[in-house]
Amino acid sequence: LPDATGGWLDVRVDPPRALSKVRLTNGHNRDYNDRAVRAYRIEAYDGDHMVGQTTGQFPALAPHPTPVDVPLRAPHATRIRFVVTSWFSLGSALAEIHPE
Repeated sequence: LPDATGGWLDVRVDPPRALSKVRLTNGHNRDYNDRAVRAYRIEAYDGDHMVGQTTGQFPALAPHPTPVDVPLRAPHATRIRFVVTSWFSLGSALAEIHPE
């Protein structure tokens, strides 16, 4: 995302299925370590209907982020939306999102 702005990322769940969690790896700028997601919201959708939601935050901007599992219960999801609500330093960055 551009500096100092929120935004979102939609991820298609293919094939559509029930979800129990989402695995996230926060981002960082390797050369400067000056951007990463702080707080976020994850929404699960079945078509246009929201069927699950959770919020969370990463504790710190880390030069070597490790994956975290975020519980997200959804009986049937076709997509998830990752919404950045705040960030560290200059802006946000996300390295990985994997619905499970």
